[in-house]
Amino acid sequence: MSTLAVSALRRVGRFSAYWRGGELDVTQERARPAWAGSTRRDRLPPNWDELRAAKDAENPEHVCHRCGLPGGSELDHLLAGDDHRLDNLDWIHNRADYLAGRSRENCHGKKSGAEGAAALAAIRRRPPDIHPALR
Repeated sequence: MSTLAVSALRRVGRFSAYWRGGELDVTQERARPAWAGSTRRDRLPPNWDELRAAKDAENPEHVCHRCGLPGGSELDHLLAGDDHRLDNLDWIHNRADYLAGRSRENCHGKKSGAEGAAALAAIRRRPPDIHPALR
């Protein structure tokens, strides 16, 4: 395995690679899911299965609201938060859909990543400087 491939594996975080006795040893690690410790599932309403069934009837091909391709397997909140109204829910592709070839990308991962980056940027945003003449 090339050094480039090992560095790519290390970046992905699924494997650890190190030299042992002059040989490259690559071992698979147990990945900790990004949602470990999340309370999201606990915040879903008791009628979540009924909401999924209603969205399934409305969009039986599960067309992804992000890329427009059929086969989305997750029901996503269009606007972040706990608004579980039917008009705020739609289908989206997840990582498994991408790996199975049903999508060009992990739509849910991209959307969630962008939302998380925006939230972090808002926290890190520095307040505007006050002009010295206005102090």
